[in-house]
Amino acid sequence: MTLKELLNKCDFKDIAPFIAQNYPEEAGGMPHFKIAFDILQQMTPKLNPDYPSYQEIELSAKLYEKWERKGMEKDYYIRVTCGGDYPESDLAKEIVVSDGLTLTDNEIAAHCLWEMTFFGFTKRLDEAHQYKHNTGVDTSNPYAVAAEKLQKKLQKNQEKRIKQLERMAKVENTIRELTADTNFTREELQYLFKTNLIYEDKYHSCAYNVQQRIEYLIDLFSNYQTKDFSNFTHFLVVFRTSSAFPLSTTELEKIQDFFSRYLPASANIRLGYGIFEGLETEVGVMVVGSY
Repeated sequence: MTLKELLNKCDFKDIAPFIAQNYPEEAGGMPHFKIAFDILQQMTPKLNPDYPSYQEIELSAKLYEKWERKGMEKDYYIRVTCGGDYPESDLAKEIVVSDGLTLTDNEIAAHCLWEMTFFGFTKRLDEAHQYKHNTGVDTSNPYAVAAEKLQKKLQKNQEKRIKQLERMAKVENTIRELTADTNFTREELQYLFKTNLIYEDKYHSCAYNVQQRIEYLIDLFSNYQTKDFSNFTHFLVVFRTSSAFPLSTTELEKIQDFFSRYLPASANIRLGYGIFEGLETEVGVMVVGSY
């Protein structure tokens, strides 16, 4: 059975508990695992001709030692040989489970999905959300430049200032993104510099049916998002679509009603709208929370 055939047999709601069980530190990212799962289901499997001998996904139990209070203890983890190739190629590979290892289809899917998203949630998803893995300093961002300069000559009495500048740099980047293609202005968002914490995340419908995209997002937040928003006092919620498939009046009413009930009733919630052509028929949601 190939990975594609396995995923087609599974429902993500049955896979999610095994991700949380085996990778508890990743449980907070469950909405993104679901998005990745839905994208993979829509991909066409195609083996990579550059690696003709690498056409199987092997799952095996590996022994490792971990430090506990009582000393060194031995434990096992599941080693999965996927994630280092194109996702289309991984989907076409046969799954081979080593002798003595008993796993259900949902457990196998959970391990493979975690391995395939170890370095990010697929190239297509990254493009849809405009994620950029920046390894250098944005020289146009004065806070980031100042933080880098101080970092190079780090002294104890500068650590607090560096953290402050790094936080301001993050706020600056958030403001720039929000004002680039939405109805928010910089003046309206200046308050973010005075907040104690900013939570920022992006989500993306994968309904592959324009009629179901809002229901997809509601399901994503209702059943897979575990973030506790109760302490947040301000929210910015931005909806992005392509210009060819804007939100309809009915969709706007439905999603606005959902977030008004989903987020704390006492919070100040502001909605924004933007255009990103790469979303095609889907909807992107960006949530920025602060207090």
